[in-house]
Amino acid sequence: MLLVPEAVVEVVSCGFEAKDLEIGPPFYLSQGVRDMVIFDPATLLVLHMPCDVDLVSLDSDDIVLKHEAVRQNRLVYQTDDFDRGAYFSRIVRQFLDFRPPVGVNCH
Repeated sequence: MLLVPEAVVEVVSCGFEAKDLEIGPPFYLSQGVRDMVIFDPATLLVLHMPCDVDLVSLDSDDIVLKHEAVRQNRLVYQTDDFDRGAYFSRIVRQFLDFRPPVGVNCH
């Protein structure tokens, strides 16, 4: 019998930020954990990640993935120097440039 907890509380540890923020949440959620709370004592940031949230790194070159991530316009975390409006605008423009117009014949 495999027991999976309903929820996990993760406390970000100094020196283990990548594991706690980037590796842990996708792993726990992929194993069937239905809810996560992440607490960073250094910044006092609390993230609540219910099971219907996908964690996406926007450092990808995949413009379709970036557009899917930003089109809902729901920001979970940002650094102090992150310009949300400029980033959103840039991704939408890149996606619209990438996507061929519907109904146009490309002969």
